[in-house]
Amino acid sequence: MTGKEYNNQFSQEELEDEIWKDVPDFEGYYQVSNFGRVKGLNRYVNAPNGQRFIKGQIIKGRTSKQHVNHFFVDLKKYGTTYNFYIHRLVLLAFIGPCPEGMECCHADDCGWNNQLKNLRWDTRRNNQFDREKNGKGNKGERQGRHKLIEQDVREIRRLVKEEHFTQRLVASIFNIHHVHVSNIILGKRWSWLE
Repeated sequence: MTGKEYNNQFSQEELEDEIWKDVPDFEGYYQVSNFGRVKGLNRYVNAPNGQRFIKGQIIKGRTSKQHVNHFFVDLKKYGTTYNFYIHRLVLLAFIGPCPEGMECCHADDCGWNNQLKNLRWDTRRNNQFDREKNGKGNKGERQGRHKLIEQDVREIRRLVKEEHFTQRLVASIFNIHHVHVSNIILGKRWSWLE
């Protein structure tokens, strides 16, 4: 999804419920909506040959190479450009500053969904719980260094519980350490898998 696609994803009917608030520290320059859209306001700025009028408009969010799943915008004030993630602007304007030890959380784990109803300040731990709940965590097969797949884990549990194989024998079959087998049996690893 591009910034243009994101900004155009709302119908006219939905936009009737859009609420705009000033971006903190950019009052009179920019506003952000509860739908995660950012707009520049009509204003005059100082130019080398006097004041120049800037017509307000919706600013298209864009991504960076480092954060392809989050939109940011460039806000300009007094000749200086500032980069902000849109989700942070929404929370700053509608909820307030980020409390210490907290971060921005997207309830649906979609970094492009910057609607206020999808955002909250919360702990990193709760943010990780959201990722797991939404199937976007890096547990099991999604973890980059995994040695087992879900089918292997189910077979390990079956061999130990039903066939009464020793954990060391199962470990040698799957080419893993016997402690890993123990952790699987005790539910310390792959605990979400029945």
